[in-house]
Amino acid sequence: MLVFNRLISWVLAILTVGSFVLVMKFPTAAIGIIGVFLLLTAFFYTQLIELNKKTYDFWNFLLTPFLLMVSGSAFYLFLENTMDKYVLIGGLAFLSFIYAEHLFYFFHLPSRYRVYTLERLSIVFYVVTTFLLSSVLFGLLLLVNIPLWVVAPIFFLLSVFLTYSTLWVSKIDRERAFPYAIAGALLLTELFVAISFLPTGHMTSSALITVFLYVFLGFTRAHLLGRLTRTVLLRYLVFTAVVLLVILATARWV
Repeated sequence: MLVFNRLISWVLAILTVGSFVLVMKFPTAAIGIIGVFLLLTAFFYTQLIELNKKTYDFWNFLLTPFLLMVSGSAFYLFLENTMDKYVLIGGLAFLSFIYAEHLFYFFHLPSRYRVYTLERLSIVFYVVTTFLLSSVLFGLLLLVNIPLWVVAPIFFLLSVFLTYSTLWVSKIDRERAFPYAIAGALLLTELFVAISFLPTGHMTSSALITVFLYVFLGFTRAHLLGRLTRTVLLRYLVFTAVVLLVILATARWV
């Protein structure tokens, strides 16, 4: 069984690439192929996680990569440029591989696990997932005309999970983390609704919301861990100002 689990990271990477190549060759069967891909992805990650399935810990370890694959699959359907598709496929395969690899070390070979690796990887996954899934949601608003009242609750639930999970992997007490997760999700949802009225494309809008999420998570983690110093505050403010300026200056306004 250990040998099988050791190969799962490679299986997931090959499965990711193979599934999307099939989607490219058989676009009319895209939904079915992606559905099977997501089911297999969940199955293989479940094999790596040696925790009780009734605990939040188990679902956090599973949903962190699974939500990335879901959002990446949905985002793929909005892409038209072949090169963009290849970049996305390669990125998803690499992230799936590296997360599964460290998940294997954490549960099955702890002597080789590097402390805080999954914590840092998880935060990267949350930020990337936010960009991909918010881009899909903004795309549904702009291109499919899905009502905002349908999309906003989905984003709220996503924000609750991402915010709470970030604090969870940072080893912050759950009772302290939950109110911040709810408050942060409400704030981010309000920003999501406000940004949806801007005359920008869905990728620009998702980039804006991702920056706000990253900064909020950074502030919240630093505050709850007692590390919110003047230097940290200035660093985040400067980062936010520079990135927002670049996004808005290069955005295509419609």
